[in-house]
Formats: sequence, structure tokens, C-alpha cells
Amino acid sequence: ADPIQTKHFDFYNPVKAGITDLRVNDSVFQAVKDVEEDIMNWKFDTKLDLQSFHDTFLGERDIIKPLFSGIRNVTDSRKREYGTCLNSLEVLAKDTYNKNKA
Repeated sequence: ADPIQTKHFDFYNPVKAGITDLRVNDSVFQAVKDVEEDIMNWKFDTKLDLQSFHDTFLGERDIIKPLFSGIRNVTDSRKREYGTCLNSLEVLAKDTYNKNKA
């Protein structure tokens, strides 16, 4: 397995990553940026990589869903921006998966 992809499974344990307990606006937005970067850098060499991508970013216990709970830690003036970022992140994950699925 690619060492970079292996780290995702350790890092994206929501409790271990601290995603469910972010208190600072910048930390919440940085978590979204980190996930976006991981999506864009994912390597699709085998069907197993495609399945791992799906499980990590789109599955029932994916790493994007816990980020939505971070909205309560965002100031009111930035909640709309944060929601838009998360929606864009989901679209990016779905588009990336569909593009590589073909």
C-alpha cells in the first residue's frame, strides 16, 4: 500500500484527528483544506485504491461527515462560508470518485 494513503486511515479517525472537537475557526477551515488536498492527491492505481477512496471520503463512516459538526465552532459571520466549503468538498470527492471509476 502507498505509505501516504496508509496514513489517511490513522489520521482520519475523527476522534484521533480531533475533528469533532475543533474550537478555533482557522482550525476548522484548515481541516477542510487538508481533506481537500488529500482528495486531490489520492493515487488511483488499483480497484482497491478506488474502494479505499470511496470508504474514506464517501462511505458511511467517511471523514467528511464529522466536519459538518464543526460548524458549531465557527463564528456566525463565517458559517455560510464554512458550509459552502464543505459542500464543495463533497462535490469534489464525488466528482473525483466518478472520474476514476470509469
